[in-house]
Amino acid sequence: MVDFKLDNGLKVVSEQATGGHSVSIGIWIKQGSAHENPCLNGVSHLLEHLVFKGTEKRNAKEIASCLESLGGNLDAYTTREHTCYYANVLQNDVELALDVLADLALYPQLRVADFELERKVVLEEMSGVNDTPDDFIFDQHAKGFWGDHSYGFPIMGTPETISSMSVENVRTFHRDRYGVNEMVLACSGNFDQDLLTNRIKELFDAHPESKPSLQISYPTEMESGNRHVERDISQTHFVFGNRIPDQADPDRNALIIACELFGGGMSSRLFQNIRETLGLAYTVFSFNSFYSRAGILGVYAATTPGSAENTLEAILGEYYRISRKGLTKEEFERTKNQVKGKIMLSLQSTDEKLMRLASFALKGEKYENLDETLRRIDNIELEEVQRVCHQFFRPEGLYIVRLGP
Repeated sequence: MVDFKLDNGLKVVSEQATGGHSVSIGIWIKQGSAHENPCLNGVSHLLEHLVFKGTEKRNAKEIASCLESLGGNLDAYTTREHTCYYANVLQNDVELALDVLADLALYPQLRVADFELERKVVLEEMSGVNDTPDDFIFDQHAKGFWGDHSYGFPIMGTPETISSMSVENVRTFHRDRYGVNEMVLACSGNFDQDLLTNRIKELFDAHPESKPSLQISYPTEMESGNRHVERDISQTHFVFGNRIPDQADPDRNALIIACELFGGGMSSRLFQNIRETLGLAYTVFSFNSFYSRAGILGVYAATTPGSAENTLEAILGEYYRISRKGLTKEEFERTKNQVKGKIMLSLQSTDEKLMRLASFALKGEKYENLDETLRRIDNIELEEVQRVCHQFFRPEGLYIVRLGP
């Protein structure tokens, strides 16, 4: 693994893998919805859309076709804490992919006509979320759970903030937040390291720094209790959530094991009991998100309205059982092997290797190779997992949103 910084602050991490033909490259900007001013909520996501409308070198059609015509692909996404532009290409197209990514991140045109058009697209995207219950409920849960904290801001913004935004707002935002000192560039796959390094310096060396992203505050009080969002739909949807520590906390490792056992697959407690034994829900799973200032652990389930109360009680029963009784030695060992196997299989893909590589840099953590990660998981003790089950799975502190009749 190669790790270096340019003089202007651009962080570069790369990891070569011989034997294949593919390369994955990405640029991460340390700017997401949680960094936003409330009146500009959604600007990170809107800008991510808008850069694809044209740059100094390429129009929208050329951006769409330049890598696709070679068999590659180009995409982007926005989260609460960063924005990413990434490409998957063949090894001979690495220089072109770098040029396209630099073009998108550093030199978008941000024209008025494109802004007005893309604003409509984002508003349509919001309408799509509102019409998709299993997306809508997560936004509703986040808004209620995090309260006034920026982790509760919808990543797409709101119709009000997007409608009131101007192209000048977006241009200023790009100028202030897209400096290379706020970026991480990662590359994984079969590439020439010297060629990659030289091309990165050519493309990024002269670009100026920017203002640092706004600091995210530490959340103080999380919401608990129940909220029912009434809607005339064919299913009832639930999201349960409670607070867990941030990404740097040592309990993260044990919580990942506990969450996987609780609802991480077909062999999990939730799936086996809620779906297989009781037949209450087709979809039920647990999830966790570790952010820089806090985290959330939760459950999603969808069921028929007639089974909603039984589903709610059954899931609360599983929370009660794991928080009071923990897990068995056999469950613990099986789940550790499951987590290790998932990691090993995922890293067959240069995409997943890229995301993993970048995640260490974004968190400011020391890079771990696969063997080191597997050893870290092996070193988790049963007592650690029992403790986090007792501490973080208590049903009393849950915030539950119900969507449906």
